[in-house]
Amino acid sequence: MDRLIKRHPHLLLDFCLPFCIRLCVMILERCRRNVVSKKGQLPSPGCTRIPRPRAIMKTNSKIFASEVAAALNNELGQTRAHIKLVAAWTGANERTVKNWFAGNYGPSGDHLVTLIRYSDTVLSAVLSMSNRQSLLKTSKFNEIERRLIELTSLVQNQDESDG
Repeated sequence: MDRLIKRHPHLLLDFCLPFCIRLCVMILERCRRNVVSKKGQLPSPGCTRIPRPRAIMKTNSKIFASEVAAALNNELGQTRAHIKLVAAWTGANERTVKNWFAGNYGPSGDHLVTLIRYSDTVLSAVLSMSNRQSLLKTSKFNEIERRLIELTSLVQNQDESDG
């Protein structure tokens, strides 16, 4: 048998692949039944449960915290009083803000909105995490338009004072 497999490995694949597929389908069906089963029942042995939304949220919250930390560090990480500045913006405790910069935790909703109000990089991070790059482009165009209007008014004021 070993010689046969060594000479013709495709025969092993021809036999094993359909068997493995059937086995995976059976396991998934068993898991699906166990997840939908009544509250308090344990899954059958050997079945790995599908992660609940809470476990998925934990992973996403870590990604969220690291993205916000990267945005904060990119914009404010080089300043001396970056922790105090963000704490003053949001009204959060300095220890909490340190955790945001370290990526241990992300800001809560009201703190996040306040950070977005003051920080364009946090806004960019949140929009890119939510797959809203088009809104990011729109906000950048609006910012460019605002700056151009500001620049033209400065030039007009300079021309009037010179003239």
